[in-house]
Amino acid sequence: MTDLWVDANIILRLLTGEPPKQAQQALKLVQRAECGEVLLKISPLIVAEIVWVLISFYKQSRSEVANVLIPLL
Repeated sequence: MTDLWVDANIILRLLTGEPPKQAQQALKLVQRAECGEVLLKISPLIVAEIVWVLISFYKQSRSEVANVLIPLL
């Protein structure tokens, strides 16, 4: 199994669906991980960046962000 480090853009595309083509590619990567083809890794700094972007740019509440990120992580 291949280990892949994930950056914020992949998770943000997956969660926001924007832009659609990149969101679809992010979804395919996560599906590969669910099937056991790859192992996705993410650093705490990247998680913090995702939280910051979702709250500041996408105007999501902290509870909305937590409800989406906790199950994903």
